Amino acid sequence: MTLHGYRVTGVNPFQAASGFQIVQTTDNSTAASVQTKLDYPSGTYDLAVAYYDLFDGEAKYELFLNGKSLGSWVGDLEHKLGYTLTRGIDGHSATRVTFKDVGIRKGDVVRIETLPNGRETAPLDYIAVLPAGVVD
Repeated sequence: MTLHGYRVTGVNPFQAASGFQIVQTTDNSTAASVQTKLDYPSGTYDLAVAYYDLFDGEAKYELFLNGKSLGSWVGDLEHKLGYTLTRGIDGHSATRVTFKDVGIRKGDVVRIETLPNGRETAPLDYIAVLPAGVVD
């Protein structure tokens, strides 16, 4: 992925699905983005963005495909029943949002734009591209 305003950060103990590393913004006040070209056969997929929702901040996220917004969300799970309040990048803060039935073509560009807030540095783990209806 191409990173703008993000840096790769090690996670210890191991908590990231993508390995021992995630990306998080370089500071807590500047917009940032990640993007990559998709190398999947053309078809309809579910796109899932795995991120960490930390207590004491409400980062903003928006997912784009070829420059067109697929949707946005806010890291605000601390206001939801059943969420374990944590400031750590760990299993308690790991979550994801899924965009269903997205038509993609090989070579399409997916981008996530973020705006960190408070202690929440808009940390991202991975983007999953799944055949429609498949849960990983």
